[in-house]
Amino acid sequence: MDKITFLNELEQELHRLSKYKRDLKMFEYERYFFDEEKKGKSEYQIVGELEAPKTLARKIMVKDDIKRAEFEPTIKNVVRAISTSFSVSLLSSIIASVPLLLLAMLFIITILIGAILMLSPLILILNGWLNDNMSMALSNYLFTLSYIGLGMMMIATALGLMKYFHRWVITFLRWNNDKVKRRATS
Repeated sequence: MDKITFLNELEQELHRLSKYKRDLKMFEYERYFFDEEKKGKSEYQIVGELEAPKTLARKIMVKDDIKRAEFEPTIKNVVRAISTSFSVSLLSSIIASVPLLLLAMLFIITILIGAILMLSPLILILNGWLNDNMSMALSNYLFTLSYIGLGMMMIATALGLMKYFHRWVITFLRWNNDKVKRRATS
């Protein structure tokens, strides 16, 4: 493969990056070719030393997605970072998916239980209305008020822990990316 073909394939593989970032990466690789040719290497030798454009692009995309997930912590960005990172290394994706899924399920269950607890007054009133047993016992309503507080605390705790979960995911993705890089170079 010659330099032009390599660079064209790399640019096509980087289609998901913004034009600015793609142009920066392309300039970086064009500069690399220029510097290596100045040292006396042919373009075929340089291409032979580099990884395939698809592999390079995937690694570039992983770094970009991890950075985006770190600085714009939306669910979409974090999921994209996880999926692109896992596409590079199958083994780490299998190992990491188990705790990620368990934590995600725990988070969702906590939010659902909190929401159900917050809806407990409606459940009490609906139950009394359907069974023609509108109890006016103050203790029932005080218990439901405590359930509302408990539900709000559960949801607030889950949302507060999301910040730490996000940090852990980004740290893991960086570690995984470095580990894959080290494995590729050795």
